[in-house]
Amino acid sequence: MEEILGNREKFSQEVQGQVSDYIENMGFQIISFTLQEIKDSNGYIESLGKPQIATVRQEAQIAEANANREVRIKKASAEQEATKAELERETEIADAQKEKSLKMADYQKQQEVAKADAKKAAMLAQKGKDIAEQEQNIAIQAKEADLKRKQYEAESNTKADADLYVAKQSAEAEKARQIAQAEAQAEQIKLQAEGGSRADSAGRVGPSREHGEAG
Repeated sequence: MEEILGNREKFSQEVQGQVSDYIENMGFQIISFTLQEIKDSNGYIESLGKPQIATVRQEAQIAEANANREVRIKKASAEQEATKAELERETEIADAQKEKSLKMADYQKQQEVAKADAKKAAMLAQKGKDIAEQEQNIAIQAKEADLKRKQYEAESNTKADADLYVAKQSAEAEKARQIAQAEAQAEQIKLQAEGGSRADSAGRVGPSREHGEAG
């Protein structure tokens, strides 16, 4: 019975081999033969299958337990991997946030340095502008002072020239006056001299006339 149940194909072949001659003698031919079911009235087959069933059940339970254990192990491993991945992700997020904070702090520091440099540059530029304006004002004042000096010198030179011209004219006028006075005196002396000569001539001519008339 164990052999029949364990190898139904062999049993089917043996049955077919034993009955094929009998069937052929009857004028029939076996085209196909299938063993559909094996039964017994004493329940031997059922009893024979119970240990196998128990074994199968036990193996199934063991397999199920092993499968459950594998499932739990895999689940725990998966949870551990998930926890690890979550921790790694949180660590990466923390590192990214830290790097972002550092970059923001560095950027803010750079901005503050840039603002300070810009403010310093603006102050230096304003100081340079003020110095340039002061230098320009000093240059303008120097030019104005030089212009005033030149104007004063020009006015002084003009006044000196005018004074010199007046002095020359006065000298020439005085010289002309003296010359005219000298000429006038000379003319007066000349006239006086001529008048005296005429008077002397008249005195000498008179007695001669009287003498002639008397003669």
